[in-house]
Amino acid sequence: MSLRTARRQGGFSLPELLVVLSIIMLLATLAIPRVRRAKEKAEEASAVVTMNAVTTSQEAHRITHGEYASNFKVLVGERGVNIVQDTPSDSGDEPSAPTGKVMVQHGYIFRLNRTATDEYTVTAEPVENRSTRPFYSMNQTGDVKATTGGGPEGGGVAEPTDGSPPPGS
Repeated sequence: MSLRTARRQGGFSLPELLVVLSIIMLLATLAIPRVRRAKEKAEEASAVVTMNAVTTSQEAHRITHGEYASNFKVLVGERGVNIVQDTPSDSGDEPSAPTGKVMVQHGYIFRLNRTATDEYTVTAEPVENRSTRPFYSMNQTGDVKATTGGGPEGGGVAEPTDGSPPPGS
């Protein structure tokens, strides 16, 4: 066996490795955006499911206690939900303890606002890519609306998630 044959059997040449690496990079370039978008779609679907679960829990709470719950802690306790500290108040003081009105789950921040014992609103805002992903809102009627383009209040078009046409169309 010659020296050249022995060296050839020892491994891959640099050009061969570069070709393989360039193919892997090309595949990653094509696959990563698709995987990211699939993750975002899954988070969006999960946000709608979570909001519907809040409606179910709120109705059960109203039947039992005569009013809607004022925070997520009352609805679900501490199990399986990441209830976070609220933002500082207008005076700049940190709240002494989380009020339970804000939770983070599956890439969305959920906020619960009970305006009266028989009225509430839940909003869901994405943690990432806020300018391109939908914001969701729902009230005690259970209608989930999606708003695109900058937040729950505006900039975009509100579309019901049940497949019905947007308002005014």
